[in-house]
Amino acid sequence: MKTEQQHSHKASQILWRLLKENRKFVSWWFVLLVFTLVTTLLISSIPLVVKEIIDQALLKNNTALLFQLLCLLFSIYLVHILLEGVKTYIQTLVGQRAVAIFRLRLFRKILSLPAAFYDRHPTGDILNRMEGDINVVDFLTSRLLFLSFSQIMMMMYSLGMMAYLDWRLFLVSAVLFPTVYAVQMYFGKKIKQKTLQLRTFASGIFTATQESIIGIRFIQEMGRRLFVGTRYIKSLRSVIRQQLHLARFSVFASAAMSGNVIFMLLISYGLGGYFVTQDLLTLGTLIAFNTYIEKLYSSLTVASTYWIEMQRAAASVERLYWLLDQPSLSRDGQRLERLQGHIVFRDVSFHYEGKQQTLEDITFDIQPATTTAIVGASGSGKSTLLSLIMGHYPVAKGNIFIDGIPLSSLSLTSLRKKIGVVSQQPFFFLATIRENLQLVKREATDEELYEVLEEVGLGGWVKELPNGLDTMVGERGLQLSGGQRQKLALSRVILQNPDIIILDEATAFLDNLSEEQIKRLLRSRFFGKTIVMVAHRLSMVREADQVIMIENGRICAQGTHEYLFATSLSYQALWKDEVSAFT
Repeated sequence: MKTEQQHSHKASQILWRLLKENRKFVSWWFVLLVFTLVTTLLISSIPLVVKEIIDQALLKNNTALLFQLLCLLFSIYLVHILLEGVKTYIQTLVGQRAVAIFRLRLFRKILSLPAAFYDRHPTGDILNRMEGDINVVDFLTSRLLFLSFSQIMMMMYSLGMMAYLDWRLFLVSAVLFPTVYAVQMYFGKKIKQKTLQLRTFASGIFTATQESIIGIRFIQEMGRRLFVGTRYIKSLRSVIRQQLHLARFSVFASAAMSGNVIFMLLISYGLGGYFVTQDLLTLGTLIAFNTYIEKLYSSLTVASTYWIEMQRAAASVERLYWLLDQPSLSRDGQRLERLQGHIVFRDVSFHYEGKQQTLEDITFDIQPATTTAIVGASGSGKSTLLSLIMGHYPVAKGNIFIDGIPLSSLSLTSLRKKIGVVSQQPFFFLATIRENLQLVKREATDEELYEVLEEVGLGGWVKELPNGLDTMVGERGLQLSGGQRQKLALSRVILQNPDIIILDEATAFLDNLSEEQIKRLLRSRFFGKTIVMVAHRLSMVREADQVIMIENGRICAQGTHEYLFATSLSYQALWKDEVSAFT
């Protein structure tokens, strides 16, 4: 997988890729091009009209011609304003559609990235890319090209008119043009580099903010607001320093170009004034020539600004493309209409990126329609083993088989639809109870929803709520208690009716009475299903067909509860620790 530095491309390559991907707007681009051409020609013709006003109307006291030329000026300005208004609307339309399409691509991408990606990259950095960097797509797809085209047209027209009005002044003025171009190219490259660094620092602020919001209860309970605030200020200072550094480069670029053009104007006014006094040049021509110099300067300044903005925007889009180019979960592979639930691990080893071995030489066989309990101390690798069954990570060695087929050969999308999961901290969307349940079965009726809620002991409670099934559960379900969240997650799995059920500390927040109710439910509702559970409360695993004990990433004991209790000292110690906790 390429790092962000290895993924770096030239700004022109990034822009070309973006335009190719948005070629559906080519007809609108053509319309914008025509509008830009007409408006540029209109505004560029004004100095010539002013020249005629001075030389032919004012100096010759021709009032009728003066009135006609003023009407012409008014008409030019009026048509220009109307065309600019229409052009701005079209640019907004194209830009916002391009942003929406790109945003949707990014959203689909983050849904398809493997779990390992999120282990390596902070959520704040990803959000910063999606919300902070995405807005430049509007500028690049609907404005940059046409604004640049307008300025290039203005420069070409200005140069042509300067040569037409007086070739002597033109040759003198042209000497400094290459210097302006060289300054522009130098600072443009530097600013792109600084912008990439700025975006990286800005991601740190997003991450710090997100962590503080998610962990606000812990921060307040531990009295760590000063510590968190200090970290945030540190990130903020880094961003400010980088912004100031970037601003200095921009100021230097503008100052260098401004100095060139001011010098150009001084020479033009001095030499042109001499020509006027010697009747070698008319006053109107000199004013028109210097107006075109100012337009040339203005266009060069604006074009250089667009060049700098393009470098900044290219840096942002490059960050977006880096995210889009990350390898997604494969949708290819064999699809199974139904799972028997036969799970086999054969000499499986696994470690998280940059860490020591987590699981080593794991071998076991889970037969269909059986219940297997995985036990062990915290950090022994139990939850990691469940993640491997779900295909969240590729194994470093060995093979995992589902119904005799290598997991790597199966379509993960198809597989996961047939696996139901209840975790210790189940996830819920900021939505209603109904919407969170219907995630697994969109067509489920209210009767079906209340039926599964009754089975887990939540039916009566939901009916008593003022809004019933339409009650909001809060962000990540935090308006519910821990036990209610686990019961609601279990009711969702019942509604899903999967072929394999994975329970990761699914009763951690339940009292003994509720736990017994869930155990009866597992025996009745999920009879004939393959159940794999992780539990610290060994009372949940008494009736399991098979118990697998993990210790330091290895299987240290395997068999029924009775067999392990009679033969395994480690299992006995684990069981006695729980018994002593309640005596």
